[in-house]
Amino acid sequence: LPHPPPRFAFVIMSAVAISMGSRTSALRPVRPAHRLSATAAPLPSASRCLSAALAVSVGALSATGRRRALAPPASTCRWQLRAARAAATNAASSSDPLAVFVILRKDLGWPTGALINQACHACTAMAWEARDDEQAVAYMSEAEGGQMVKSTMGVNSKGELENVVRKLDEAEIPYKLWVEQPEDVPVCVATWPRRRSVLRKLLKKLSRY
Repeated sequence: LPHPPPRFAFVIMSAVAISMGSRTSALRPVRPAHRLSATAAPLPSASRCLSAALAVSVGALSATGRRRALAPPASTCRWQLRAARAAATNAASSSDPLAVFVILRKDLGWPTGALINQACHACTAMAWEARDDEQAVAYMSEAEGGQMVKSTMGVNSKGELENVVRKLDEAEIPYKLWVEQPEDVPVCVATWPRRRSVLRKLLKKLSRY
């Protein structure tokens, strides 16, 4: 054993001492029988002492090993704690995840591909501007265990888009308004990642694109 327990070392030393004592006594001259006490018990042999010492030490080591086996490693406990926290976070956010609402104009008469480009421009610019936001980081990294939730809503005029911008400003929800250049036409709004329940309540009058 690399590091024997103190009890084990003490028992072994005691067994060796008893063994040496019994050998020394064997070398001494035998006393007459009439000098020996009638009640004196005979000394145990060295082999019996050593066997008893080994049995005690093995029992102590087995008990120590069982205690160590029952106690989980500290790294396992930390991993289980992190997993439990992540599971709790996922359970709490699964019903109300972080989401991005994209509001796109439907009255421009542009080709479908051009409108898709406008939505992509707005979302890309929003992601860059929100790169240091805590909720945006959680959303972009999918830290809550789900994919990026988006809802694309439609408005029928520039005035309706401006009304959406006003509501977002009043609710203090950050967003990106994409204005197509060089035409200088406001086309699309992409909100920063926020809880879906908050955005739905604010934009409940809008319909899907």
